This record gives sequence, structure tokens and C-alpha cells, in this order.
Amino acid sequence: MDATTLDPMRVNISRQAHSAENGVRGIEEVIHYEVMRIGNTEASLPHNSELGVIDDTGNCSLNQVELQHRRVFKTNSIVQ
Repeated sequence: MDATTLDPMRVNISRQAHSAENGVRGIEEVIHYEVMRIGNTEASLPHNSELGVIDDTGNCSLNQVELQHRRVFKTNSIVQ
């Protein structure tokens, strides 16, 4: 958390399996946030994340996602 703005900077989520009966020993996800401008508004939004999974044999799989190119969508409607 940013000490000045109190915006989230990073979220860590981890879980270790007590038994590997489902084939998964552990899971960890890290989500990094960044202040972004969308239209006229600044917001703290997820910027990238990493999801790691360790199976019961010790093999690790890593999935990395980077979120870019945010857009503003607007609409107006009138119901009569």
C-alpha cells in the first residue's frame, strides 16, 4: 500500500496444500497495481499478475499476465 495515497501497490495470495491428493502442492498469485488515467479519472488498477502452481512432483508452472491498453467506453440512453 502506498503510504501517501493508501492505494494498493501489490496483493500476494498464497496457499500451501496440506496434502497433494489433487496433484497441487501450492499456489501463489501476485497482482501489481498502478495508478492509471482513464478519461478524466485516475484509478489504481491491476497492471500485471503472476500465478505460480507447484505440483506434487515439484514442477512449477508460471502464468504471467500484463494488462495494457485500457480504454474508455461511454454510452447514453433514454428510456421513454
